[in-house]
Order: sequence, then structure tokens, then C-alpha cells
Amino acid sequence: MIITPPQLPPGHPDRPVSAEEALHETFYAIVSIDPRHPWEGDESALWPLRKVAVDAGWGVDETDAAIVRLAATVPHAFSEG
Repeated sequence: MIITPPQLPPGHPDRPVSAEEALHETFYAIVSIDPRHPWEGDESALWPLRKVAVDAGWGVDETDAAIVRLAATVPHAFSEG
């Protein structure tokens, strides 16, 4: 699992979107295993993603915020039809 490190300085207004972009591919690969799982409230399957993101230079808070925003998209990303 490889996460792109941040290219923008902390506090930059585009950094939250950059964090989502860095995490989204791996996030969806994990979530695709069981998209009906309640990803908000039980993020234990995402802990490896969180660790790799933090090791790549993303802050814990911004990583967690990106995961929460991505989790909110799961029903739409995996809806049938």
C-alpha cells in the first residue's frame, strides 16, 4: 500500500482535498471487499491505511477527516444502478 505524501504545506486550504485524493484509491480497494459494512463507527479495517498515510506525512487529524469524508461517499460509490 503506497500513499502519496503531502505536497502542500500544513494549513493550505487545498490540503484536505489532497489528503482525500491521496487516500481514495486504497480506501475504495479496502471498502470494496464489503461496501455494506458500516464504515463510520467501525474503522478497524482502515487502520493499516491510516498508519501508511501518517507514515507518508499526513497528519492524524487530516487522515481521519479524509477517511470520514470518503466513508460518506461509500453508499453512492457502490450503489447499484
